[in-house]
Amino acid sequence: MGLGYGFLPNLEYNLTLKPKGDGGLKVTGTHTAFPALEVWRYEDGKSPQLLYHHDASGMGFVGGLIGINRTIEVPDDDQ
Repeated sequence: MGLGYGFLPNLEYNLTLKPKGDGGLKVTGTHTAFPALEVWRYEDGKSPQLLYHHDASGMGFVGGLIGINRTIEVPDDDQ
């Protein structure tokens, strides 16, 4: 049914994980600015690794509603 019984816009995430030369993973793509988003990597025998974090905690209610309609790009961590 979606958020708000279909009255609110959908949350959208379009993320790609690609291997990096150092054995890590690169996160690219876009997502809505609200809510907060974390991407983690889990491997047997290793501690979880945070790959990407977007903090939307300070947006408040109105900022969150505006953020649902705003798409942001994952920053390029190679720069």
